[in-house]
Amino acid sequence: LFKHHFLKAQEQAIPKCQKSSRQGRRLVWLNRNLLLEKRQKRQVYTQWKQDQETGEEYRHAVCLCGEKIHRSKVLLELKLARTVGNNKKSIFKYINGSRQCKNNIGPLQDEDGHLTHKDRDKAEEFNPFFSSNFSKDDGPKGSQCPELEDHNCKNDQLPVDYETVQELLLQLYPYKSMGPDRIHPRTLQELADVITKPLLLIFESSCDCGEVLAGWKLANIIPVFKKGKKEDLRNYRPANLTSVPGKIMEKIILRDTEELQKVNSVIGHSQHSFMEGKSCLSKLTSFYDRVSHLEDQGKPVDVVFLDFSKAFGTASHSILLDKMSS
Repeated sequence: LFKHHFLKAQEQAIPKCQKSSRQGRRLVWLNRNLLLEKRQKRQVYTQWKQDQETGEEYRHAVCLCGEKIHRSKVLLELKLARTVGNNKKSIFKYINGSRQCKNNIGPLQDEDGHLTHKDRDKAEEFNPFFSSNFSKDDGPKGSQCPELEDHNCKNDQLPVDYETVQELLLQLYPYKSMGPDRIHPRTLQELADVITKPLLLIFESSCDCGEVLAGWKLANIIPVFKKGKKEDLRNYRPANLTSVPGKIMEKIILRDTEELQKVNSVIGHSQHSFMEGKSCLSKLTSFYDRVSHLEDQGKPVDVVFLDFSKAFGTASHSILLDKMSS
């Protein structure tokens, strides 16, 4: 019901513009003044060919137009560099648009060794490959998922309040892509004062019944090329675009889970992944600091690197719950 009224209001209040093709799209740095300058240069060129202008005047018009184009590009790049912290999508869009070689998908090689060129055939090749990243096995047969209990928690209710939901709505990155539900993060951010209450009721209802909305489980899958040959499916990773309200609910649960982990000291200091304030960079810094310290003491150091294939998708859900309960 919320989605229906939200999309209806979005359709009525937010204007749409027709998306042009790459060939008909105006360059970002090409403003109205530059268009007039380029038109003036063409007029001088036409007059020069008709012996109405001298070659010196035409060369002057070319140099003047080139200087203004260069200045416009420099100002745009400086603006993108200064706002990169708040709008990363724009600078990557500008870089990708300036590249001569485009990172298109495929053609892909199927099981028989044939190359697929049509978009529909490419999607049919990606579907079984990406679905293989997830395991259908959900633990031993006949096993039941254990009930998780937290004896240190005062109540079983998730701390979902009005201020938390409003804060997360205002912190949304407005240039992110929307999910299959077509609810854009910029719309949610600008209407935070209006839709905080209905979203709060939806989150509370989801927590009370212990169910996730069906729309939050849907995702638009975009294949992202990593490296290697573009014909090989294994050189692509799936990027999931899910519902933005569903992501807000995930952040609320994550906040509560991290708070319990800190209070109960469940996770050690060596854990850096999926931890607030830590990252792969902090892990590598800590690791190399320890290795350098051992080498300074003249001690031998052996390093073993382990990489689990499809570790996140193939892990059994019930086994993870059993580990958490123990």
